[in-house]
Amino acid sequence: MPKHKSKIAKSMMIFAGLLLAVLLVYSASIAQAADKDPELVRAAREGDLKEVIRLLNQAVAVNAKNSHGETALMAAARRGNLEIVKLLIDKGANLEAKDEIGQTVLQHAAWGGNLDVVKFLIEKGLDVNARNVGGMTVLLSAAQGGKSLDVVKLLINKGADIKSRSSAGGTVLMEAARGGNLELVKFLIEKGADVKDRNFGEYTVLMYAAEGGNLDVVKFLIEKGLDVRARSKSGWTALFSASAGGNLDVVKFLVEEGLDAKARDKIGGTVLMAAALSGNNPEVVRLLIDKGADVNAQDSLGWTALMVAAYQGKLEIVKLLIEKGADVNAQENTDLDRLSAFLLSIARALKHRDPSHLGRDPRRTALDIAQEKGHKEIVEYLKAHGAKE
Repeated sequence: MPKHKSKIAKSMMIFAGLLLAVLLVYSASIAQAADKDPELVRAAREGDLKEVIRLLNQAVAVNAKNSHGETALMAAARRGNLEIVKLLIDKGANLEAKDEIGQTVLQHAAWGGNLDVVKFLIEKGLDVNARNVGGMTVLLSAAQGGKSLDVVKLLINKGADIKSRSSAGGTVLMEAARGGNLELVKFLIEKGADVKDRNFGEYTVLMYAAEGGNLDVVKFLIEKGLDVRARSKSGWTALFSASAGGNLDVVKFLVEEGLDAKARDKIGGTVLMAAALSGNNPEVVRLLIDKGADVNAQDSLGWTALMVAAYQGKLEIVKLLIEKGADVNAQENTDLDRLSAFLLSIARALKHRDPSHLGRDPRRTALDIAQEKGHKEIVEYLKAHGAKE
């Protein structure tokens, strides 16, 4: 095929893909707006027995699901309300139901950590080795929830595989470290769990603990010989994980241990970007900047921490980054040829129903990203602080 035709074909494929992405985003936004928690699911989650009884007497659908595929039985099991669990089952609740990620009623109960509910559901015949779509078993869910050592012991006694891994290669010990239950972590190590094991992305048990945010677990694992400077395949350290989790105490501790607040991963992403990604603790962002993190550092795609915060819709983080000197007009990188860039501008014009996007420079700024995500408050704040359209 001639070179110019090959480029056109490639551009058309990009255009088709972009249009498909626009349609998928649009469809998802409609579905999300339309979905509401059924009253029975809400009442079960809140543990409101009287309201559950009232709704059941009105013959509401006992197996109705919310937008995440969660039923009232799952909500009650997760909360650990055995009385509501029994009532819902008596009224026809489906014990075999799964939510949108394939989690069973027993997995919800195990994560919640109520021993009596877990026992009851096992007696009802639910599979202790069931997995969700991410490969998480009931035991992994219990460990991640971090609520009860007794539930973990029960599951093991009932045949749950202590050596099970998630699809990402996460072990029961890793999930327990993330769950933050030090007693459970110690128990698993005593049972032979390998504290120096890694998942398929080379994330360590310490990285899971740092993300979870329990400083005692983090310190214990370091005492057990885990390398605080170890990196995953993507180049993340425990400091990236702690920052992404928004865990200020752990971030402080790891910085004091010598981890670099200016560190980058293998695509140039920074610890500060990891903190902006979750955006749930502005104090972590403030600390990292105070410790030398470059507020305007860009990764290999040209993204900055401000772009990440704008994408995630984290207004408080956006404000803090600008206060600390973030460039509101920094642009991402792109290697698109002219035709592909123009087709991209058409896709954006269609998505936003705004012809001003036609022919616009495809290298987005934080403002462009916030507009695309529909974060109106951030859009107005960025404009008020010098962002150019």
